[in-house]
Amino acid sequence: KDTLEVVDAALIATGRAPFTKGLGLEINVETQRGFIPVDERMRVTDAAGNLVVPHLYCIGDANGKMMLAHAASAQGISVVEQLSGRDHVLNH
Repeated sequence: KDTLEVVDAALIATGRAPFTKGLGLEINVETQRGFIPVDERMRVTDAAGNLVVPHLYCIGDANGKMMLAHAASAQGISVVEQLSGRDHVLNH
């Protein structure tokens, strides 16, 4: 039997998947399920947590930390703070 439900709000969560092909990751970046691994300062790391290339950062959905627009914005601000000489660590 078909019924019609009346609700105040509906959540549609489709999930996200990384798309990192073509980003030039041939520099020894091994993705984890397609996401680019980063440390707490958004610096790109290898699987063991070692820095791959100095001053190489990854923010937003590509790192898989927290795939929300405001989180990507905060990650970007954190990287800019670091590039301007201030140590800034995000606590996800």
